[in-house]
Amino acid sequence: MLRAAAVLVLVAVPAALAGQTRLQITPFVASYYPLANLNEQRNVPLPIIAGNPPGDIIRKQVSGPMFGARASLPLSGTLRVEGAFSYASSEGRVSEVPAANPDAAVDSRASAHVYSATVRARFQPRRQNIFAILGAGVVGRGGEAWKAASQSPRAAGVVGFGLHAAVNSSFALEVGAEALLYNMSFTSASVPVAQSKFQQDIVVWIGVPIPGR
Repeated sequence: MLRAAAVLVLVAVPAALAGQTRLQITPFVASYYPLANLNEQRNVPLPIIAGNPPGDIIRKQVSGPMFGARASLPLSGTLRVEGAFSYASSEGRVSEVPAANPDAAVDSRASAHVYSATVRARFQPRRQNIFAILGAGVVGRGGEAWKAASQSPRAAGVVGFGLHAAVNSSFALEVGAEALLYNMSFTSASVPVAQSKFQQDIVVWIGVPIPGR
């Protein structure tokens, strides 16, 4: 996936520049919604709950606000190449759920963040306001919640759609939703054996495109 993204950049960007096209910058704000748990340990002693009863330990990134920016160049009347970076301020949550009494579950939280860097192709049919994106990049995370975990940024695919709305001749808004899709695994003192889980992170965003001069 990363190799394909690199090839797309190396081929597309020089072609766009040769055509004397304009760079467009789109800062955006977003909501970040991770759908999957990061890690699950089943039927293990629960260290926080008194008596260490058996149960499940579930680790999850919590939803939070996100911001970022995209830079794009047109390749044709319907196709653009984009580079995007985003950062979400969030929390990491560890839930201990006793097998005998799930209602007695205990949560602990700490600060955490998620970032992504992607290269995408954006297709917008002529005389239409809707567009679709498809690309690849990396997703990483950090912060107090995951500082003891051994991990590294993960290769990810990105797919999404959006709407471009021209408010007037000099101002427009764009809204959209996209999914970051990747496998995530890590180890730590409490998770000695790595578990790989498929992640689906949903990002719903609104941005203001700023055309180049």
